[in-house]
This record gives sequence, C-alpha cells and structure tokens, in this order.
Amino acid sequence: MVNDLGDICSRPFPEAEELYQKRVLTITGICIALLVVGIMCVVAYCKTKKQRQKLHDRLRQSLRSERNNMVNIANGPHHPNPPPENVQLVNVC
Repeated sequence: MVNDLGDICSRPFPEAEELYQKRVLTITGICIALLVVGIMCVVAYCKTKKQRQKLHDRLRQSLRSERNNMVNIANGPHHPNPPPENVQLVNVC
C-alpha cells in the first residue's frame, strides 16, 4: 500500500493537467474567433464607409446640378436670342 501512495504522489495529477490544457485551448480558440470576427467587422465597416461616401458624393452632385438647373430656369436663358436678320419693315400708311 505504501508503494501505491508513492506512485500517486510522484505523478502530478494527470486529470488536472489535462483539464488545464483543455481550458487553455478553449480560451485560446475563443480569443482567435473573437479576433477573426473583429477583423471581419472592421473590413465590412470600411467597405460600407467607402460605398456610403460614393453614394453621398453622387447625391450631392445631383442635387447641385438640379439646383443649378432650377436657377437657370428661374433666371431665363443666359444667351438672349440673336437679333433677327433679313427683317423687312412694312410701311402701313
């Protein structure tokens, strides 16, 4: 019986060591998964930010051109009609 106790005491608890390694692997896996998800979120954010900026620029450009068209219509044509050529005056007396 003494020999049995010596064997048990000389080996560190194998179950505890295994459990520790499993927990370390689990925590490491969770951290890597969170890192991957975070990177994917940053990539998606940057992509949508570029698309949003392009859309905003297009909208701003179209509103600007629409506003210019409205001002041009309100002010009338910028170039007056050229004077008529070959106009004959009729004497009505």
